[in-house]
Amino acid sequence: MSKFCNREWLIRYLSDKLVLDEKLEYLFHLDECAHCWEAVYNATKAKHPHFYKMSARQLKLSEKELSSLESSESGQGEVFEVA
Repeated sequence: MSKFCNREWLIRYLSDKLVLDEKLEYLFHLDECAHCWEAVYNATKAKHPHFYKMSARQLKLSEKELSSLESSESGQGEVFEVA
């Protein structure tokens, strides 16, 4: 455990009260400390829950519909990226 594994540094990081050098040191610490990383993740998730909602829709296709889509897309030559 280092000097960064304490609540004060966590609070200062989350409230953006660390100067640049301190912030960089804390970010390096977060890269190595799973406990602190999880605390930052949970605090950020609680502060901004709308970014962490599962919004992906599930689409159920029959085998026939799936094969129809695959055959129609194969001749198009276009590539689409789906986020």
